[in-house]
Amino acid sequence: MNETSDSMHEMKDRQGKGDEKVQSTRSDEDPTQDQRLAEFPALAALRLTTGDLDKLSDQGFVCAERRGDRTYFKLRFRRGTKQVVRYIGGPDRAAIVKQELAVLQAETKVMRELNARVEIAKRTLREAKRTMEPVLQAHGFVFHGMAIRRRREDSIATNSSS
Repeated sequence: MNETSDSMHEMKDRQGKGDEKVQSTRSDEDPTQDQRLAEFPALAALRLTTGDLDKLSDQGFVCAERRGDRTYFKLRFRRGTKQVVRYIGGPDRAAIVKQELAVLQAETKVMRELNARVEIAKRTLREAKRTMEPVLQAHGFVFHGMAIRRRREDSIATNSSS
């Protein structure tokens, strides 16, 4: 009976030590993560993690909901497949959260606009290439990627006849 109580105490001691390690690694995780939350105090006040900030940089929005004659605001975004909702409060706090969210999402928004313009440029280039191809072929040229070159058969025929 004494041996079993001693082994139980040892197990409790091990569990306690393990818990201390977990807690210390969480606080020593990455100081830049805490700085990132510090950049967005209104979002940090909504119990968001740095992982949530990563998700919010891609997607997320503030929505207004009416209850009676009052309007309340909530932050909504997805964490994986689940929607996360955080209560913001009144319009003053919502304005601050919207502002921080706009700063957080600015880079993503610019990249989306840039990618859309790149797609427009690619489409325009393809259409121009399709339009020019028959004219170039009539004059003995072909596209090699985006470069215009003389047809290879013409140059081979000239070399073999000499």
